[in-house]
Amino acid sequence: MKHTLLSAFIFILLTGCQHQSVEDVIEAGHSSSMEVTEVVDVTDFGDAKMVLYHTDQEGVNIKVSALVKKWHGWDLRSSTGFSASENELYARHSSWRVLPEEDPFNVLYGMVNSREIDSVEVETDDGFIQIHLHDTGMGRVFYAPNTTSPVRALDQEGNVLYEEDLSG
Repeated sequence: MKHTLLSAFIFILLTGCQHQSVEDVIEAGHSSSMEVTEVVDVTDFGDAKMVLYHTDQEGVNIKVSALVKKWHGWDLRSSTGFSASENELYARHSSWRVLPEEDPFNVLYGMVNSREIDSVEVETDDGFIQIHLHDTGMGRVFYAPNTTSPVRALDQEGNVLYEEDLSG
């Protein structure tokens, strides 16, 4: 009887600890019945993951979330989003605290709609760095942790086409 109970406990523990997909963790972390329709990108960020994704949610269909590693898997910690925009450069930012003992950090996100825009760059402590543009069914979207404004959209020659200052 002891071995049967021990075996049952181990079985429950093992089957209950299966790894959830990023989509499952995000959907379980939202109180609404939102569905992730496309995971665009996942980036490891210390003990967290940053995820850029599309949803079926009305009005906020492009989202960025932070997932934090816990003993039982991953938990949704912070999330923000926006609707598809027709602006040539559409950039926003949020301030997140992923772990209580860590300082908050900025998360920059947005999209570009002009085909003239070849790249997007943001200012860091070390100067401007380029942010990867992800081609999706909703357009080209981007995100980056620990970045601040201004955000600049450049053409192929490196000329600034559009600039947004999000600090104010």
